[in-house]
Amino acid sequence: MVEFINLWIKRVNERKDLIPTWRERHLTLEVHAIPAATIQLFIDKNGVQTEPPEHIGGKIRLTSTQEMFHSLLTGDQKLTNLPKEQMTIKGSYRNVLFLESLFLLSK
Repeated sequence: MVEFINLWIKRVNERKDLIPTWRERHLTLEVHAIPAATIQLFIDKNGVQTEPPEHIGGKIRLTSTQEMFHSLLTGDQKLTNLPKEQMTIKGSYRNVLFLESLFLLSK
């Protein structure tokens, strides 16, 4: 799971066309992959990072299986279309939509 997330981070950070979207956005993403581990990602104007930036903004927590995260990170599934039984989402709707667009655009 960690390797797959690191590949996604690399793919997103290489897409310079996505960077302008982050200009005003600071977001912490907590990924709880069952049964593996919890991973924290930080999204800001510099891209996606695993180290916390100087300013931490909004927070989203996603809890689901490793398979479901794989499907999200590859853009196969839309975050807002998932049933509550498949994924628990905690965070503002605006941040959820931003994250969903990042998942879809980075595929």
